[in-house]
This record gives sequence, C-alpha cells and structure tokens, in this order.
Amino acid sequence: MENKGKLSELEECFLDDAREAMNVLEGLYEKIDALGEKDIELYEVTVHGIKSALANINQKGLSQTARRLEQAGIEKNLAVMSKETPAFLNALKSFVEELGS
Repeated sequence: MENKGKLSELEECFLDDAREAMNVLEGLYEKIDALGEKDIELYEVTVHGIKSALANINQKGLSQTARRLEQAGIEKNLAVMSKETPAFLNALKSFVEELGS
C-alpha cells in the first residue's frame, strides 16, 4: 500500500522525529556500557520525545515501551536500557517503514 502524499502533517512530523530519535538511540546503544551522565540524559530526553510523538498518533504500545525506557533512563538502569532498546528500535523502525511506504 502506497502512503506517500497521503500522510497527515502530524504523521509527517512524526516520521521526522522518529528517524532522528532512532539515529540518536542507535548511537547511544552502540556505547551503552560506557554512557556518561550527558549520554543518559540525552537517552532520557530522546525516549521522552518519541514517547509523546507515538502517543499523539495513537501508537500506545510503542509509547508505553518508550515510557519504560524513559523511566530506565531516569533511574540510570543500564540493564533495562541495554536489554530493551534493540527491540524498541526494531519495532519503531518497522512502524516508520510501514507508515512511510
């Protein structure tokens, strides 16, 4: 199904935000075992933003996962961040590809 040109302005904005968030999270995940205070803060802010963006387009499941990751960032729980970030990124990437195709 071809969606190009049929996306709402909100969906277009979401795609831009999601792609940026994925880039940031992928970069942070690559060094997950060596994250500094600023990196953790960036992680937390990034998942907070995409959590809200997902909620705005009614993607409750992904938004809830982002909320869990945001809380892990707040708590500096690297174990949860390390374990759940790849699955979240894969699910978000799949959704972005589906929406943007």
